[in-house]
Amino acid sequence: MQCACGSPPAGAAQTAADAAPSHHARPPPALPPCTTAVRLLWVDYAGIRRARVVPAARWPEALAAGVSLARCCALLGVVGDVVTPGAGVDATGDVALRPATGPLTVPHHPAHAVSLCSMVDPGSGPSPLCPRAALERAVAAAAAQGLSLRFGFESEFLLRPRTPPPGSLPPPNYAHARTLDAAASLLDAIVASVEGLGAPVEQWHAESGRSYELVTAHAPPLAAADRLVLTRDAIAGVAARAGVDAVFLPKPDLRAAGLGCHAHFSVWTDAGANCMDWAVGADPGDVETGRAFLAGVLHHLPALVACVASGPTSAARRQPGTWSGAFACWGEANKEVGGWRGGGWNARAAAAPTPRRRLASLLPGPPAQAGRQRGAQVHGRDRQPAPGAGGHHRGGARRREERAAPRAARRLRHRRLWRAAARRRPTSSAPARV
Repeated sequence: MQCACGSPPAGAAQTAADAAPSHHARPPPALPPCTTAVRLLWVDYAGIRRARVVPAARWPEALAAGVSLARCCALLGVVGDVVTPGAGVDATGDVALRPATGPLTVPHHPAHAVSLCSMVDPGSGPSPLCPRAALERAVAAAAAQGLSLRFGFESEFLLRPRTPPPGSLPPPNYAHARTLDAAASLLDAIVASVEGLGAPVEQWHAESGRSYELVTAHAPPLAAADRLVLTRDAIAGVAARAGVDAVFLPKPDLRAAGLGCHAHFSVWTDAGANCMDWAVGADPGDVETGRAFLAGVLHHLPALVACVASGPTSAARRQPGTWSGAFACWGEANKEVGGWRGGGWNARAAAAPTPRRRLASLLPGPPAQAGRQRGAQVHGRDRQPAPGAGGHHRGGARRREERAAPRAARRLRHRRLWRAAARRRPTSSAPARV
């Protein structure tokens, strides 16, 4: 693909960063040819992708000084754009949005480039409200322990036409070929846009409930988070241009399994050993480190849920029998547990739309956000490996915690919530019964 002047768009061969630059790094490169404006993109704590747009002529100024933004914009709610009560901020004070990556040409709108931003307090460095700075601190804490991590994501989404298509709906079954055919051209355009933004796509397919899944390649934490933000932005942007709404809501329909964003992760030593590879012959010290890390994740999983899947729709999805990781244990290729191993490690309970906050909460080191109030090294080597006979779950007997939970009360609450939502939803966009 080329822009109007015949030059290939930047981003076609430029990735969003295995070495994602921070606000400390060297300035991003010059604008791609034919760029008329730059989107300064950030993700707030409600998981909303927000953007300011500056003309191309103001790009050098944005690089040098950033663009002023009210501090409270990091903590606005989903409904009404009001400041979250008790968040500790009000309408006073500013931060500077400073470009940290890119700029990359937006494939579905080539006249624009996009740059992911950090939040900087003028004159005093990274803002405490900046999710990117939180993840940078967590990455540094892991490096201080001689560890590095890599993450890859499965992005699940629903493509809902604004006008109901004629004829019958495609089948709701997992990986059904007819469901893939129903959106094949649109999916091809989405994949091209995602890869144009520097996120290599490994596979895609139809998911349960007429949704779709797109898997991007693994990368270091900052780059993986950037790729996830750009992937979702590309999915939504391409779909909107086709007159289709892209839905990422964890539970858009109580009758379907729902939509996740599973994180695959691995832990590596400075010597290049994968601590999560427990094959015969693996170094016992590396295996112990990997098991200690996983033990820390499982030990803190109930608290981590508040960071990575805290909304009511996430709670509605995170139920037994929905492939969502409802159990705080681990298993071998078991899709019902919080962490499972099958060619790699998958954190199924992690479904936050705020990827930097989400990854910071999973990394070793001091608390990287308000939701983590434990001390340093919560995933460190000082914790004895918990996975084993007592923590392994193969999907047979129900967990004691799950049996004791007041499931009837929770289901009644969720049923009332979603019935109220269904009454407000336009009939034409309601999904068919699965």
